[in-house]
Amino acid sequence: MSILALDFGGTKIKYGLIEKDYLQFQDNSITTPSGGQFSQTVEALDELFQKFSEVKAVGIGFPGIVDFKKQTVRFSPNTSEWEGKNISRVLREKWNVPVVVDNDANLFTYAESKIGAGQKCSHVLGITLGTGVGSGVVINNEIYRGVNGAAGELGHTVVVPEGPLCSCGRRGCLESLVGKKAMQRDLAGYIQQGIATSCSKSCSPEEIYNQGLKGDLVALEIFRKLSIYLGIALANAVNFFDFDGIVLGGGISSAYRLFIEDLKFHFKHHLINFSQRQIKIYPSQLKSRAALIGAGLLAEKLR
Repeated sequence: MSILALDFGGTKIKYGLIEKDYLQFQDNSITTPSGGQFSQTVEALDELFQKFSEVKAVGIGFPGIVDFKKQTVRFSPNTSEWEGKNISRVLREKWNVPVVVDNDANLFTYAESKIGAGQKCSHVLGITLGTGVGSGVVINNEIYRGVNGAAGELGHTVVVPEGPLCSCGRRGCLESLVGKKAMQRDLAGYIQQGIATSCSKSCSPEEIYNQGLKGDLVALEIFRKLSIYLGIALANAVNFFDFDGIVLGGGISSAYRLFIEDLKFHFKHHLINFSQRQIKIYPSQLKSRAALIGAGLLAEKLR
């Protein structure tokens, strides 16, 4: 059975046709239609679908809050036009195959828990670090979504009251402290203070990471601060859910080896600890294809 897996992004939609092996398939992408309009995106997806034969099910990762039972979008960060839309019904009626939609961070976490870094764990927290902070929760090997599909929004838990303004409108959320904009804001602050660095104001997190590997003190300080805030948030999550595994993904996670020791220190410092507790923090094994794989795994259940 061939499964078409889709992973929606702000500028592109990744896709892959998965047959038997979830680790061996070719992925590609199409450009998200200008403005991300619903009708134009559906047309683009229909054009893509017609290129494939033998598709028996479709899985979709969506970057927003999804009511999984109703298969409707509750909140879309890229365009409000998607809110209230039942993507799976629209596409199912077009293609006459089962379609399932879920939050992309949920699917990232699900894939890592099934065949990735967290497969030896039954309770997994997945974190994607990039422009924003996404997170998903797997409990007893199944995705936990909560009543409204909004479970696991760790990026919008407050770590520093009255801290920096977050994209959600509140202050001091984890995302406002460790996301891409936060790193670039901190970098700009150090440059303004006249502190020597090889980084320019326009450096991406990946470039900051590369300078950190070369010993740039400003880059290293940015990641040190990131590890403090992320360590607090992860400890709070584990204190509440009692996870046995945490998987870090997304663009910034490529710098894993630059901040992992500091992260573990601050994580353990804020953790309710006892002798039997063993919590592993892993870098993503499936990397940028994790959400696609998760979409495929979820769609496989539709057979």
